[in-house]
Amino acid sequence: MPLYACGSNASSQLALGHAADEYTLTPTVFDSSVPPGHVVDLVSASTHALALYALREGGTILLGAGTNTCGQLGGRCALWDAQPQARWKAVDLRTPEMKGEDGWEPSQIAAAWTTSYVIYQRHLEGPAGEEAGQGATSIASAPATRREQALISAGSNDFAELGHGAAYASPPTAHPRRVALDLGEGEEATLLRAVQRHAVVVLRGLKGDRLIGWGASRRGELDPKSAVPSATLPGKGKGKGKAPARPSVSGPIEVLSPAQRIRDVRLGAAHTVVLFEDGTVRAWGADVKGQIRGLDGLRGVRAIAATWNGTYGLDEDGVWAQGSNTHGQLLSADPGGGGGGAGEGGNADRQRVVLPPAFDVTGIVAGTEHVVLCGSVNGENALYTGGWNEHGNLGVGDTEERLGLVRLRVPTEGPSNIWAGCAATWALV
Repeated sequence: MPLYACGSNASSQLALGHAADEYTLTPTVFDSSVPPGHVVDLVSASTHALALYALREGGTILLGAGTNTCGQLGGRCALWDAQPQARWKAVDLRTPEMKGEDGWEPSQIAAAWTTSYVIYQRHLEGPAGEEAGQGATSIASAPATRREQALISAGSNDFAELGHGAAYASPPTAHPRRVALDLGEGEEATLLRAVQRHAVVVLRGLKGDRLIGWGASRRGELDPKSAVPSATLPGKGKGKGKAPARPSVSGPIEVLSPAQRIRDVRLGAAHTVVLFEDGTVRAWGADVKGQIRGLDGLRGVRAIAATWNGTYGLDEDGVWAQGSNTHGQLLSADPGGGGGGAGEGGNADRQRVVLPPAFDVTGIVAGTEHVVLCGSVNGENALYTGGWNEHGNLGVGDTEERLGLVRLRVPTEGPSNIWAGCAATWALV
């Protein structure tokens, strides 16, 4: 299955064989040392990308591309010392202790600005907990599964995004380290997400799902009490009312106590959105662009996505969007309506995305300031995209913004998976 990419590539993070931006979906390059297999998950940040790669012969490895200036791709090595390598290569973010143990394989990935996160897991021969031997720094599943998990972070730590409790300006990691979590009996990690300055992990246990978060927290990113009710209207002036006192950064803390199962979590630059299995939503954090206003308690939602300053949802009526619209990110213009110019205003309350005729939407992915909708037209797979396009990340052959949805052409009938990152779009076909 070929992997295609387009968008920002100054650090070779798209693995295209060069360091120039690409304006159309282009095949990525795999180093000859990578065994046969295919990508099953992918995340991309400002200067690096990570991919979970399933080997044809069985098992999973971690691939990386881009720069390693902060150790986000592991300890400095010859592969990245001279210059970024513009192709996918195997990387190892296990701790030195884990490298002396058998069976660890990557299972989940996430990336902040210049920080990487990986959940490794292995199957134990004896009861989990007895043989894990790592206590507070491992994520142990229920004994019946006999599986051990470990959450690893590596890279920069300007906003305590490594999850080690350190404050601002802490130096990058010399080696990957485990993130210590306060775990309940039988808990395991089911979902890992990160964005520019904060990260979260969902822990599923016997009493329900907990949400643990760390990193930047001054703007309420890790505080559900900062939700904005629908009755709150945008202010006409800036004002300087007293904001709740919150720490600038936080180590791993419990953001949500045990509750119903969490289907998905999406993060903006300074806001957090949670979708529960029953289709309800909770959101908290910054609301200066209207990105979380009225989301708490919203029902009937099937999928969510978030740009830096916007939030999107899929329900039975189509797709809604709210927040920043400075580059047409809310996709409210007629489909195919051309590019150029910023969206009118700058912020907007929740509104419906204007969809092309006969387009049946099945999924949403969002990058920093652009969106890709997955679905079908008359039974044929189709992708539509819009928003900010400074680096060609919309894949339409130019760098003009699109205020409404335009068709994103792929080299084959349709992608089997799609991802969006920092000014980048990826498609597995």
